[in-house]
Amino acid sequence: MHPYTRWKFFDAKLLSLFGFYTKAPNFYDGAYTDPYTKKPVPDKSKMYILAVERKDLPTLKKFIKGVVGPLFRQKCIYFEVKGNVELVYSDREKIVLFP
Repeated sequence: MHPYTRWKFFDAKLLSLFGFYTKAPNFYDGAYTDPYTKKPVPDKSKMYILAVERKDLPTLKKFIKGVVGPLFRQKCIYFEVKGNVELVYSDREKIVLFP
């Protein structure tokens, strides 16, 4: 589980960049196969919903790649637009500034 301070930072960044967000109330239990180790990894996820204009999608993807992924130490983030799914891979070179 990630520290509360990371979630507060994330929520504040969403508000400052996009003006709003909607957060699903619960965690989603799941698992994935790690692409590097090839081993199954159990996972708990949160879902956030944003309605952004098409012109703002590159900004959102950049935010996911450069901030969200490194902040939560995720290799990739599930990203869905109108039913089209994409895995946005994190910028793994960034240093996470939050414990």
